[in-house]
Amino acid sequence: MDTRKTRVKSKKHAFVFTLDALLVLPLIILIISSLISFSSTLKENVLLHEYTYIVAKDSVNYLSELEIGQVSVTGLNTTGYSSFTVLEFVISKLSDPTARRLAVEGTLNPIVPFFSGYIFEYNDGSNWVELGRGGNLDKLSKYSFQVSAVKVVSGLSDPYLTFNGEIVAGPGQDYLADYPCASGITCQLPTSVYVKGEMMGPMMFRIRVFS
Repeated sequence: MDTRKTRVKSKKHAFVFTLDALLVLPLIILIISSLISFSSTLKENVLLHEYTYIVAKDSVNYLSELEIGQVSVTGLNTTGYSSFTVLEFVISKLSDPTARRLAVEGTLNPIVPFFSGYIFEYNDGSNWVELGRGGNLDKLSKYSFQVSAVKVVSGLSDPYLTFNGEIVAGPGQDYLADYPCASGITCQLPTSVYVKGEMMGPMMFRIRVFS
């Protein structure tokens, strides 16, 4: 047996294996790098998508809980509605586009993140009607994704009293403190009017947040 030929043959196989490894190794590294990069990007997108949904959900819940009397917006008159929530106020002002827009945008603009835009709407029974928009308006047309949250409002608004034409907070207010009576003098009490609560809704609201 010619051992020299065997050794030569083995060397040739070893050389070919080494060459294959050198060619395949960069491909393996490229594939692994691509998978790591894709995984990181996917994770970031999932986290951003989840955060945007939280923003949408919290925003619509905020509108359903915040009293309109706590919203300070130039040009917005909330007299007689201070105990209404923002969404109850919007329902009462559906025929007043300016008031409902100021209420929505004045409440949401300070809390929506700078990298997101939003559109707030209500359903009139057949279509979604815009009530306001704000945030980063560029995102409304150039966005990676959008999420939405829905809220249905139904209930009875708080009653309130008026005295001499002025609306006060509610039936329990100690209004007589402003009308002291001297001894032996008949007090001239103010004229009062009790205004019962109004049925609110049911109405469906939706916010779409773009990021």
